Amino acid sequence: MYENIVYAIAMNALVEGARANVGSIAIFTNMSRLNQLQNINGLIRSIRSVLKNRCSLSEEDLVKLKDCLQQLQLLRSKKGKTDKEILNVTIPVLDVLVKLFLEQ
Repeated sequence: MYENIVYAIAMNALVEGARANVGSIAIFTNMSRLNQLQNINGLIRSIRSVLKNRCSLSEEDLVKLKDCLQQLQLLRSKKGKTDKEILNVTIPVLDVLVKLFLEQ
């Protein structure tokens, strides 16, 4: 029971984070690097939380989430990233997240 509640909270945080990030994608490039990094870190934390409490996710969904997590971690660790590189990673990741959690 407790795991289901934690999972629901994590899912809600991820969905709300995805909505906020999708809504702000147009101004994402105008953010400071610190704000961009904080948004990337927020997505990473949310995905980790969902993976940790993965009660009802299929194996296919887990693979997609792990791939998104890996892409975001690589992006976060890269030095000298451009706005275009950030968008080239974050937009497909957000697309996957929206399809996984909002369109089911």
